[in-house]
Amino acid sequence: MEVDSLPAITPQLRLRLDQDTNERSLQGEDSLAAIAVEQARRGANALLQGFRLLGEGQIIRVYIDNGIASRGNWPAVICGKQYMMRAGWADLAVQTNAAVIPMAAAIYQDGSFELKFLPALKLSNQDHTREEKIGQLIEQYAQFLSYAYQEYPWSFGWRVMENHYKMPDVAPE
Repeated sequence: MEVDSLPAITPQLRLRLDQDTNERSLQGEDSLAAIAVEQARRGANALLQGFRLLGEGQIIRVYIDNGIASRGNWPAVICGKQYMMRAGWADLAVQTNAAVIPMAAAIYQDGSFELKFLPALKLSNQDHTREEKIGQLIEQYAQFLSYAYQEYPWSFGWRVMENHYKMPDVAPE
């Protein structure tokens, strides 16, 4: 099965805040609220679609946006910085018992690229609550992102890295 034939779900919504002839203009607090409502609507639709596809035994790709705009409720430490991550993808995995397989992608200056599939994230004990399982997946995903940031820093956009350095530092233990 080719990667392009896999269903892809993503709750990410990109709306520009500047005027363009082919885009709607968004300005002021009402527009920011509209963006939040639209992101929530699209996120819910994507999760429902993912739940249905996984229930049918299909494979899905989920793009997790924790680099620029995501502001969730789950704390995670990535390369010594405190993030608050969204967990819809982890909740979907817990509810459907789907494997979460992290993938790092690097594009090199010569135009070649590398895709590295890492081992599936694991839940240490099936007796944990749903919330604890989600927390385990979030923590492992944060470890994966720390690895990817350190191993392939050139593969992340400047805005992602700029945002990373704006996050609060976490004191080492």
